[in-house]
Amino acid sequence: FPDLVGPYYAEVLLGYEEAAAELGRSVLILATRGRPDATAQVLDLASRVDGLVVMGQTVPDDVVAGLAAATTGPPVLLLARPPVAGADTIRAENEATAAELAGHLLAHGYRRFAFLGDPAGSPDVAGRYAGLAAALRAAGVRPPAPARCAFDVEAGHAAATRLLRRRQRPEAVVCANDEVALGVHLAAAEAGLAIPTDLAVT
Repeated sequence: FPDLVGPYYAEVLLGYEEAAAELGRSVLILATRGRPDATAQVLDLASRVDGLVVMGQTVPDDVVAGLAAATTGPPVLLLARPPVAGADTIRAENEATAAELAGHLLAHGYRRFAFLGDPAGSPDVAGRYAGLAAALRAAGVRPPAPARCAFDVEAGHAAATRLLRRRQRPEAVVCANDEVALGVHLAAAEAGLAIPTDLAVT
C-alpha cells in the first residue's frame, strides 16, 4: 500500500482484513510510502504470501507484470490503478462519474470551475479530471487547469484559500478526494462564503 494516511485507505484496509478473516485468512500489510526500496520489499513479500493486492502506484507496471506472469508466484490483484496484463483489477468508474457530476453542476448553471488535486499523482484523480474536462468541453465550457495539491485537508485548505482570493473566483470546486474537499469547506467558511449558495464543492 502506498500510503496509510486518510479515511479512504483505512476503509480499504479494514474491509480487506474483514473479508480475509471471514475466509479464515490473515493479512500482511506493507506500507511503501517514502521507502526507496519499495519494489524490493514488494518482491520479497510476494515470495511469502498466497495472494498479493497492490494498491495505487506502489510499484511500476513492469514489476506487476513480472509478478503476474510468474508461474510460481501468487495471484496479483490491483486496486485503484490502470490494468496490467495478467493481473485482475478493481477500479472506480472515475471518468464516467466525473462526467455525470459535471453535467449535474452545468445543469445548475455553474460555468466557472476549479479542480483541486494532482492528476499525475493518482490514476483515480487522473480519471476524475479527464471525465470533468471532457464533459465541460462537450458543453462548450473551458476546463480549468488543475490546481495541483497534495491529497489532504491542509493542502486543500491552502489551495482553496488562494483560489477564493482571485478577483473572479470559481463557482464550483471539484476536488480530488474528500480530504481536499474538507479543506475547501474550511477555506470557504473563513472567507465568509456559504456552501452551496456562494460556492459548490464536490
